[in-house]
Amino acid sequence: MNTINSISLPTLIICGKEDALTPPKYAEFLQKKIKNSTLVLIEDSGHVPLLERPEEVNNAIEKFIKQANF
Repeated sequence: MNTINSISLPTLIICGKEDALTPPKYAEFLQKKIKNSTLVLIEDSGHVPLLERPEEVNNAIEKFIKQANF
């Protein structure tokens, strides 16, 4: 936790809006600490958005890759 703010690469953070195990507040914390990060909250999804909402997750990844400055 103490070194999160040293991440400088573009970072995509994906979280299900209904995640009870790792609530969105933790994803929001990561976004605030990682300088070049993007947070995507997936609607109608819990802890495993990749399985629950694969199309939305894939769209978020595709958009992130197109916009990221690697």
